[in-house]
Amino acid sequence: MAEFLKQIPNKIKYEKYTLSNGLPVILIPEKDLLSCHCNLYVRTGTQYETKENNGISHFLEHLLFKGTKQKPTNFDLTKPLDEIGANYNAMTGYEFTSFYVNAGYQFIETAINFLSDVYQNSIFPEAEFQKEKGVILEEIKMYQDNPMTDIEDIFNRVVYGDQPAGWNIAGTEKNIQHLKREDIIKYYKTYYCARNSFLVISGNFEKKKTKQLVDKYFSNANSGQLYPYPKTKIVRGKPKFIYQQRKTQETHFILGFQTFPYGNRHLYTIDTIDSILSGGFTSRLFQLVREKLGGAYYIHSASYSCFDRGLFIVKGGIKQDQSTLIIKEILREIKSLKQNKVSKEELQKAKNYLLGFQTRNLDQPYSLVHYVIESAMYQKPIETPYQKMKAIFQTTPQDILKIANKIFTKDNINLAIISNLKNKNAFAKLVKNI
Repeated sequence: MAEFLKQIPNKIKYEKYTLSNGLPVILIPEKDLLSCHCNLYVRTGTQYETKENNGISHFLEHLLFKGTKQKPTNFDLTKPLDEIGANYNAMTGYEFTSFYVNAGYQFIETAINFLSDVYQNSIFPEAEFQKEKGVILEEIKMYQDNPMTDIEDIFNRVVYGDQPAGWNIAGTEKNIQHLKREDIIKYYKTYYCARNSFLVISGNFEKKKTKQLVDKYFSNANSGQLYPYPKTKIVRGKPKFIYQQRKTQETHFILGFQTFPYGNRHLYTIDTIDSILSGGFTSRLFQLVREKLGGAYYIHSASYSCFDRGLFIVKGGIKQDQSTLIIKEILREIKSLKQNKVSKEELQKAKNYLLGFQTRNLDQPYSLVHYVIESAMYQKPIETPYQKMKAIFQTTPQDILKIANKIFTKDNINLAIISNLKNKNAFAKLVKNI
């Protein structure tokens, strides 16, 4: 498998420049495609909110599609995109809000025009503002009604508490009901500015023409300022546990540990641990929970990192009557990573799985884009796919042992559970057994 490593790209072709108003622009040409992908990122999201306006970033994202000065309705605004068969949407996260248009390469001007219009000229009609309140309130209820998704918000609360990292991206029902249109407009004018954003265009495009289009549509955007990232207060010291009893037919849980922020070298080892536990049908978690115990349909681990924090989690929906046993056995499996060196054979299998996963991903359109975007997001040097995989292949059994003992500790364990069982105390005792 090491031979395949040599075929992984170690160079990404892109150009980064800045408009006179301070907007960073990244062009990533992929001439073999028939489409272009235009994506605008704004450095705002839940992390930039207060307790009183939590949910405003997400609310604003919804309203960006409701009309602009020249195209005052949703129909007027989106008709040009529908006429060319474009795919377009937006997303709000903790650190960024992004909106994009994916279209045939010959329609790149339509795509860029749309993004610049909603970015600079949105009008937030009062009637649409009131209507969208109801839509978002229903969205909040929808996620709360689904324990498979709601468990994620509950888990964030247990880990980070009452600060932005622990809040729901959609906000609270109370906040949404009390938000005013002028609150949205003020927030929009504050954060939606050139220095606090960046534009990424990838796919098939003619570079000179594209630069002219970007200048035409974005050079008049307000410069504003780059807003500093509001850092998260990281608290460790004791096991943290939260339990919600509901009428469910499964127990849904997330077991998690705080790890490292984006760019930390130990994340390579975390990725390898993730592969050992959850990389395919022969992984430890699948074999334990699905094959041996027959206790779940979905069970997996995952690693997440952002600007100032990271998480490693195990998430599943498991049989009610086996809930405590299954979580106890999962903890036993995690604990074994602290006590016993992973065999060379299992470690190599985990690395090969990650290499194969990476290779498959690189066959997809825009496969290299996220490497450049992540660098722009976190203002870090670009890491190529080859550099990442080379670091993973250098991971040793001793590295696994060292990092497992660093993160899988009693002062760093967090457990969130939604279940119909009346044995909260039995679940609470589990977090003491790491």
